[in-house]
Amino acid sequence: MATSSIRLRLGEHACALRIGADLAFVAAPVLRALQRAGRNWVVVADAAVVRQYRAKLRQVFGDTPLLVLPGGEGTKSFAAYQRILAFLSRAR
Repeated sequence: MATSSIRLRLGEHACALRIGADLAFVAAPVLRALQRAGRNWVVVADAAVVRQYRAKLRQVFGDTPLLVLPGGEGTKSFAAYQRILAFLSRAR
C-alpha cells in the first residue's frame, strides 16, 4: 500500500500528515512511537469515512481526538481550515 507523508510547518510547530489507502496497517507503530516521544495526535476525517469505518477508527486510534468534517467541496474552505485549527488548539 502506497502512502505519502507531508511535513506541515506552522511557525515553531510542525506535524506530519500521512496520506494513503488503509493507513491502519502503518498507523499503530507510528502512533506508539509518537506516544513514547510524548507527542499528541488527532484524527481528522470525512463524515462518510467515519460512518463507514467508525469501528476500525476506534480500533486503530482508540480515544484519540476525532474531528469529523462534512464531505464535499464546501469543506475545502477557510472556515473549515479555521475549524481544524481550533480543534488542534483544543486537543493540545
